[in-house]
Amino acid sequence: MAVSEIPVFDLPAFNEVVQLDGEPFRVFLRWVGRTASWAFSIETGDGVRLVSGQRLVSNQEIVRRLKNARRPAGKLTLTDVTDGAVDPGRDELGTRARLLYVDAVDVARIATVLDDLAEETFEEPLVL
Repeated sequence: MAVSEIPVFDLPAFNEVVQLDGEPFRVFLRWVGRTASWAFSIETGDGVRLVSGQRLVSNQEIVRRLKNARRPAGKLTLTDVTDGAVDPGRDELGTRARLLYVDAVDVARIATVLDDLAEETFEEPLVL
């Protein structure tokens, strides 16, 4: 499975260009002290803003509601690697909470496997 981690820096605000499914995107991350949360923005390689100032929430897909055809084709998620669901503090982005991207090919493969499992008939309960 092609999962990549978006690198983050120990700064209260930064941006960087990353490749997602071979396409360049500029990711912006900013710590918002007033709400004690991280804000996420992303734009295409040619500067079209797709998301602006979205609050990062642990274990949720970041651009899932974005209907723009130019959005990243895979799944971008803020993942709490401690199996918790606590949003990251100022110093926890990149350590306890990581930005992970699953490429579009693997998202499609996972969907196919899940569809196949839904059609299966099991004699014993399926334990995941």
